[in-house]
Amino acid sequence: MFSNKIKVFLLTSICLIFFFLTYNDVKSKEITTHNLLDNFDICQTNSSLGQYCKDERFNYLEYFKNSKIQINNNKIHYEFDTWDYHFEITKNTKNEVKFIIEDNAKEASYLTKSEIVLRFDEENLIWNLYSDETLYPESERRKYFYLSGKAKVIDGDTIKINDQKIRFSGIDAPESNYRGKEQTCLIEDTKISCGKLSTEFLKNYIEKEDVFCKIEEKKDQFKRNLGECFLKRLSLSKLMVRNGYAFDYEKYSKGKFKYDQVYAQKNKLGMWSMKFEFPWEFRKKN
Repeated sequence: MFSNKIKVFLLTSICLIFFFLTYNDVKSKEITTHNLLDNFDICQTNSSLGQYCKDERFNYLEYFKNSKIQINNNKIHYEFDTWDYHFEITKNTKNEVKFIIEDNAKEASYLTKSEIVLRFDEENLIWNLYSDETLYPESERRKYFYLSGKAKVIDGDTIKINDQKIRFSGIDAPESNYRGKEQTCLIEDTKISCGKLSTEFLKNYIEKEDVFCKIEEKKDQFKRNLGECFLKRLSLSKLMVRNGYAFDYEKYSKGKFKYDQVYAQKNKLGMWSMKFEFPWEFRKKN
């Protein structure tokens, strides 16, 4: 009698596990207007929520629940007092979903429109952000692609994911091996390998975590991918500059990380606690 109860319990447990696994699989594979945001992190794109998304406590799903929601077939409209968000699914297949995001301010001229592509990862049973193309305004028209996964750190501004080398755009870190030469800094009279120091700082921060990278369409002169990479919403470029292990490369960043650099300099963090030359100056000499 007792043995039969155990068999029934085990069989029931197996059935329940199978049911929930199957349910989650089906839910994740079928994208609709109702569950689009459940399978897509809007904070990974250039939406007007950018400032909110910088706060790790911000929950975009809860944010959208507080709106007036209107659904019409493949379109969904989230309306707030001062803002509107429109999503329209234009392609929906087993492995790829394409949709348009339009967000605009009601009391201002701000309006953006982007085309997003999601692709289904059969191995992990999730939808991944594949590309993000600005459609409007024309002056900001750009296309980005996305890579994510375990990262191998090459140096303080370069990593590799899935055999794809990614150079952090807009920052410059001390060189650990430039044409066979290593960049050094001075702490009093002691030479320090600041290139290796920068590399180790990034490596220790990332450890074995997954990294998400937003890749620009154009590559650099060395055919490397250019982009900004994130770990749990924190920009690794910002992290490196703010801690003094890389510098705002104003020639390309347009001052995007200048305030992080001011913070590091003021607090004498990383390279700012020693005598150094900027990486671009070191390369010129070598």
